[in-house]
Amino acid sequence: SATAGLFLDICMPDWGVGLETLADGSVLVELDFELTEIPMGDMIEVYVNGVLTESGWYYDALTNSIMFDEASAPEGGDVIEVIYTYFGECPE
Repeated sequence: SATAGLFLDICMPDWGVGLETLADGSVLVELDFELTEIPMGDMIEVYVNGVLTESGWYYDALTNSIMFDEASAPEGGDVIEVIYTYFGECPE
């Protein structure tokens, strides 16, 4: 309890509920996905498992990331694909 962890009583008769609580607490839900380049304009498309997702996310310019709403967060194993245009480097 001093580290804000989970407390489970090892004397409880049904360990199923406790183990499910432990498993749920070990999953980290990713809500933000940092982009590798800075997008040019606002033409950003986000695909989750190959399906265009037009809501439930926004672009955060301060962190250069796609931020999902908690209700729209991708699940573990989902494939997130972000397509956008960015300025490239000019050859010298």
